[in-house]
Amino acid sequence: MPSATAFRIGVYVDYGNDYFCSGSGEATRSGETLRVDLTSAPGCSFEAKFDGDRIAVPGALPDACQKACSRRASLAGLNVERLSDSPSEAAALRDGRGRMLCDVGK
Repeated sequence: MPSATAFRIGVYVDYGNDYFCSGSGEATRSGETLRVDLTSAPGCSFEAKFDGDRIAVPGALPDACQKACSRRASLAGLNVERLSDSPSEAAALRDGRGRMLCDVGK
């Protein structure tokens, strides 16, 4: 979701059995590099690869990124593909607790 300075970004991964990661923040793009700052997990900032349709999170992340995850779940090494180009769909996404991932009010 576009924001005033970058893009709003949200992630929710459900690994089952109460293992999940959920976070939101901002991302900026420079070529194929996506600079992600999960403001919901202070200190969780990293560079991911983005080819326009797929985001590849590096295999090692700052320890602060664990704040976005339960138990031993992790965002490290996550690869996701675009499912839609619709901003309204992105704005409506929620995590497992019903929290907005790309809050349009920000």
